[in-house]
This record gives sequence, C-alpha cells and structure tokens, in this order.
Amino acid sequence: MKKLVKKLLAVILTGAMLLSFVACGSETEDTSTNLSTNSSTTAQTTENSDIDTSEHVTVKFVVLGNRPTNGRLEAMLEKLNAVLTEKVNAELDLQYVEWADWQTQYNLLLASGDDSIDLITTATDWLDAWPNVKKGSFMPLSEDMLKTYAPQTYASVTAEEWEKCSYDGEIYLIPENHYTQYTNHGIIYRGDWAKEANLAAINNFTDLGKYFQYVKDNKENVIPWDVSGTAANGNALASGYIQSNTDNILIEGIPIGLSTLFYGTSKDDAYTVTSPYMVGTTFEEFALMMKEWADAGYW
Repeated sequence: MKKLVKKLLAVILTGAMLLSFVACGSETEDTSTNLSTNSSTTAQTTENSDIDTSEHVTVKFVVLGNRPTNGRLEAMLEKLNAVLTEKVNAELDLQYVEWADWQTQYNLLLASGDDSIDLITTATDWLDAWPNVKKGSFMPLSEDMLKTYAPQTYASVTAEEWEKCSYDGEIYLIPENHYTQYTNHGIIYRGDWAKEANLAAINNFTDLGKYFQYVKDNKENVIPWDVSGTAANGNALASGYIQSNTDNILIEGIPIGLSTLFYGTSKDDAYTVTSPYMVGTTFEEFALMMKEWADAGYW
C-alpha cells in the first residue's frame, strides 16, 4: 500500500509539473518562476506529512498518440525526472498507445491486467471510461487518499464534478478541465506569413482561404495546406467548419464514429439533436468552399 500511495503522490506532482511546462513553455523566465513556485508548494505538502518516499519508484503513465521521434520527449523527461527524483524520489515513464488500431490496443492493454501501469489517459466519450470502470479496470480513489496525497487537486474540483467522476459512490477519474491546455485540434499556420498577407488573426474559414491564396501566390514550392487527404482529416475539417459557423455543440457520450454526425442544437438547447449534414445548408456551403480550395490548389 505504501508503494501504491507513493506512486499516486508522484503522479500528482508529475501532472502539475507537466502542465506547468506546457502552460509556460514560450517564456523562459516565467517558466522558471512558475516551476519553482509549484515545486516549493508540492515539496511543502510532502514535508508536512508522513508520506514515505524512501524507495525510488517509476510511475508508468499510458498516453495516446504516436511517440515523438525527434528526441525532445527524452530531453523533457530527463529534466522532469530530475525534479521528481529530488522532490518525491520517483520518475515518470510514458508508454504510448499509438494511433494505428488504437482502440483495440487500448482495450487489450486494460484487459491484460498489467499491474505495472499506474496511470492511464481515459475519456467518457471515446475511450470507454465507464465500461472499463464497470469491468474493474480502474482503481477507486478514496476521498481520504485524494485529500492526503493530492490536496490541491481535490480542493480545486467541485463536489458536483467529483460526483460526475464517480460510479457507485466511488471516485475513479480525475477531471482535466481545471488546467490550461493546448490542443492540436485546429489548423496551424505561420504568423509571419499571415502578417505579410495583412491578416492580423485568422479566426474564420474565409480568412484562412485568403492566407492559403497568399502562400500559393508568394511562397515558391510551398503547399499552402500540406496534409494527407484522409477521411479523418476531412471529417475534422467539416466538424471545425460546422462549429465555427453554427451554434451546434458536440454531444458528450456519442460513440466516436458518430460524434461528428450529430450535434446538440446549441448551448441553450443542448438536448435537441440535429445533424448539419441533413438539416440546413451549412454542409453544402462547406463542400462548395472545399471545391474552390481544391481547384485553387491549396493542398
């Protein structure tokens, strides 16, 4: 039990540190300041308790995505693990479930009963969190455990949110919506080229088309939007267009294969289901724009 608790402590510290790195990564001075502040707070919490950190442990954290191959992950982990070792005598090991056949890999990993896994990414919509809870794949987190080893996290989450993370009165999930996050669910463009095109900020598809045209006209041998023409990219782009041009919202709990086909009408009418592919002209407008982009040679 002591080893399990030690790993939980290390995981909570790890989560805080990683989020600090991400949130402040663009400003070196602020990163150092925030890292020092967070480390001091965590260290104080550890020092003022009877938590046993005498045994060095490795926390295995399963995440989804293709493992980076440019060496930056290893460089980050080396620095992070030095801090973790100093503060709680532990280190983090990331295990990747890669996108090739990810759903099968993920569920097989949980079904295997691999007891070397300490922490895993999950979701209630596309990663079957509740079915896996019912199967006994996840360990319940008692309130006493969270209050002792993750007091700041416990205090930052409301009682209502903890209830949503519970099954049969036991907490199984730690929500992530209290942290600053950066996502790859969008289109990345070059800010310097956008300024050259007199586009201060690109926040709609019309301006994005203007940016692509500028790149095509002014940047030799550059494909304005260099992506693969997979169904996944097409679906994501259509979903982005729909969410940018309507009040429709994604519906929690719809299986991943249907999640971009059906939407809630709006935040004020979230329980009325609609489909922009069948109702209105939004998808038709998107399709016509994509035909224009294709004819213009943007990809």
